[in-house]
Amino acid sequence: MKNKMMKTVFILLTITFFSLNVVCNTNKSNSPIIEQHEQEGQLKLNNGKRWKANIETSNGVNGMIKLMESFTASKNPKDYNKLSKELRAEMNTIFDKCSMKGEAHDNLHAFLVPIFGYLKELNSDEIDTCNNGFNSMDKQLKLYKDYFE
Repeated sequence: MKNKMMKTVFILLTITFFSLNVVCNTNKSNSPIIEQHEQEGQLKLNNGKRWKANIETSNGVNGMIKLMESFTASKNPKDYNKLSKELRAEMNTIFDKCSMKGEAHDNLHAFLVPIFGYLKELNSDEIDTCNNGFNSMDKQLKLYKDYFE
């Protein structure tokens, strides 16, 4: 049962990842934007300034931050699994309302891509994996205000 659930989660993450890549455009060389950021591996500023994000993106990220802040640490992985589901709903809203273009859009993807892995960790049956996912997610979400306004 556990393996079947993990396979289902992996398949859903993979579909979301590739759907995001197709829906949100490609770079000039026709390589997927996600692939470009995996090669670059870093968020960047806009000539020393933060990127302008659309309001829906900021609202979605702020919603994720609020969910994280209101979460009470637990020894039960099911609590983290529930948080993962709630965070994923906010991510879906961000993707549905994606209207950013150009380098700002590319940097948004560089910011969002690691979150997929953290959501997977939060959805684990192992409490240590859940805690790691929570801590990593918290650090990633706190980066938003450093790179986007």
